[in-house]
Amino acid sequence: MLDKEVYKVSLYNFSRQFRTSSSEGYAIMESDIRIGRVDLHYGTERVYATIVIEQDMEESDVAQIIDEIDNSLVSTASTRRDDLHVWVYSGREVGFFTDNEPYDEEFEGDEEEEDEDLLDELEEEEDLT
Repeated sequence: MLDKEVYKVSLYNFSRQFRTSSSEGYAIMESDIRIGRVDLHYGTERVYATIVIEQDMEESDVAQIIDEIDNSLVSTASTRRDDLHVWVYSGREVGFFTDNEPYDEEFEGDEEEEDEDLLDELEEEEDLT
């Protein structure tokens, strides 16, 4: 009689966006589609998670995401974990902002157009002189 091996196939994947000495941020992916994000903050005895889900989901699906975060991310971290505190929100991304310019690839095209306009103005000035 052969022993059957059981493989758990995860519905969700986590793509790390950042990591600091006490926190990590991940995009929550279902196939190739981002369905949310999770920020993990590691305390001395507790781990705190903030999850933002970007689509409507059943409570059982959210519970599965929390379970996978706990098993795949939190339990593999080097921080001791006595308890996991989780806040779950429903929302959508409005944008990404930073002090560095340009902060969004979406606006790079606008800058290129402005550069072209400036070059056109300089060429016109040269033609006048």
